[in-house]
Amino acid sequence: VRVADRAIGLGAPDPGLRQRLHAWLPPPGPDDSAGLVDHCLSLHGDASAWHLTRDGQAVAAGQTLDEALLAVLHALAGLGCRPAERLAVLHGAGLVTPDGRGLLLIAAGGSGKSTLTTALDASGYGLLSDDVVPADRDGGLLGLGLPLCLKAGSWPVLAGQRPDLDAAPEVVRYGQPVRFLAPRTRAPAHPVPAALILLIRYQPGQPPRATPVGPEHALQGLLGAEAVIRDLTQAKLEALARWVTRVPAWRLTYPDLDQA
Repeated sequence: VRVADRAIGLGAPDPGLRQRLHAWLPPPGPDDSAGLVDHCLSLHGDASAWHLTRDGQAVAAGQTLDEALLAVLHALAGLGCRPAERLAVLHGAGLVTPDGRGLLLIAAGGSGKSTLTTALDASGYGLLSDDVVPADRDGGLLGLGLPLCLKAGSWPVLAGQRPDLDAAPEVVRYGQPVRFLAPRTRAPAHPVPAALILLIRYQPGQPPRATPVGPEHALQGLLGAEAVIRDLTQAKLEALARWVTRVPAWRLTYPDLDQA
């Protein structure tokens, strides 16, 4: 599988584990070099006793199917994000507009970000990620290509956009039931230029509102949503400042999915 700018070889001998992962992860694309991988993940054993290795080193172990699946997704995300090599890893959702521009939805957890992202993905926007988005040193947004993770509260809301959601198996994540869905679109294999930052907030009963904000408020929103910035050198700080200054930012509040 391709995760951001890395090709990952993934092995899962157990048929049940392999079937679930196949449903969530896209197959290699035509531009991926067959057999050439940057890292290897191997899931050994079965759902009742498994351990995960990365390039031959043990990284996780457990005794349930849910734990195994989540460990693989976590490891794939880590290999794609690699914060020390990025300008930043942004806690938010990343999408690609139909004309090829990058759109960031920035918000804290529980804001409805994944719900809105899933609806946009179903309507023709490309998906980079619904949780974390790495930005390269030039500020280009990278797609992880991992499945959407949807909490129980969003399932009835998204029934019209994703009818297949009802058939998706439940997985217990951090003590809560979630369902994973493969995105409708394939993540691009190249960085996408960021064109817009939306600081979103779900406010039931209030009219929808979109208000432009300056770079300082955009940066506050990114940091408030727990963006990860590692090894902050003077050059990286200046690059981050230039990036925030040139990408327009708006604050968006909305009462329901349709108006969002």
